[in-house]
Amino acid sequence: MKMKLVGSENKHIKRLDWIRVISCIMVFLYHLNILKGGFLAVCTFFVLSGYLSCASALKNEKFSIKTYYKKRFIKLYVPLIIIVAFTVLIIKCIKGINWLNLKPETLSVLFGYNNFWQLNANLDYFTRHVNSPFMHLWYIAILIQFDLVFPILFTLFKKIDITLKMNVSVFVVILASLVSTIVFFYMSKTQNIMTVYYNTFARCFSIIYGVLLALLLHKYNIKLSQVLIKNNKIIFMVYSLLLILLGIFISSETSNYAIYMIIASIISVRLIRYSYFEKSKLNNNFLDKTVSFIAKFSYEIYLVQYPVIFLVQNKLKNSFARCLVIIIVALIISYLIHTLINKHFANKHFNAIKKVALRINYNFGFMHSYNRKRLYF
Repeated sequence: MKMKLVGSENKHIKRLDWIRVISCIMVFLYHLNILKGGFLAVCTFFVLSGYLSCASALKNEKFSIKTYYKKRFIKLYVPLIIIVAFTVLIIKCIKGINWLNLKPETLSVLFGYNNFWQLNANLDYFTRHVNSPFMHLWYIAILIQFDLVFPILFTLFKKIDITLKMNVSVFVVILASLVSTIVFFYMSKTQNIMTVYYNTFARCFSIIYGVLLALLLHKYNIKLSQVLIKNNKIIFMVYSLLLILLGIFISSETSNYAIYMIIASIISVRLIRYSYFEKSKLNNNFLDKTVSFIAKFSYEIYLVQYPVIFLVQNKLKNSFARCLVIIIVALIISYLIHTLINKHFANKHFNAIKKVALRINYNFGFMHSYNRKRLYF
């Protein structure tokens, strides 16, 4: 999705594409067991999600909760439904693939509580096993939970600001960012790593950072000094390098993993901050065009990668060939799904998605199983 920022002459900010693609590559390489600290880029995705959601809401003078839900459903949930449906369909058709948690895990994904389901099932994201094609969708569950709550809170605090004629919202978000960071750090010292990593209330600090940045930039127009603005390109490159270095050298096994996740979130805030002062309006070289192209379907790449890894993992013995096939297949499928949604399903064929989802639920007995067993953890 191309993001146009308030107060930036309605131009496309290509550095946001760079942030998205760098993070996407880091996470993908982590899932391929190549980049040990690639999981830190998830913090960047959280910050970016909070920022874009709030910036987009601030852009609309007449913010509509219904419109927000509709747009997020198409952007976030529709690709999820399609990928989950096709993954289940393929696995059901291939003999020899044993996925014991097919129905309960699929339900947790579709209903947006997969992070808590994985926590309840004692699954360890950092063991790097591929016993499920949906191990990575805990992240999407937290995004769904955020999107359910955010428009309501945004509308509420907007009314409070207007009624009291005070900037209550920014003070509340600043307080929330401080409290959520303390809670996250405290839990990292008192709870096991998976409880911290999967828990919505522990991980929300990164999203709140993004929301706060959007408020400061687009509602209160906080500015940088001319020296920083002049050197913003160099500073952006330095922060990008720092994030990449964290991905290369930091492991989930370190005792200070929480500190590095907070640092990664702060770096992400700074990256977005310096994207705002980008002067170039056009992608005028091949590299920028390539990054912009990949950024358009980076979300679909995230959704597709683990199902592809799950299906290909035992098909090729050569690790290099296996990784290459996984990357190529994931890119192709992601692009096709993105194109399909944007050209067809987002418009007149939108109802077809709901019919497909209902048909899949009926055929595989998801809803029947849900009603009968009531979430059987």
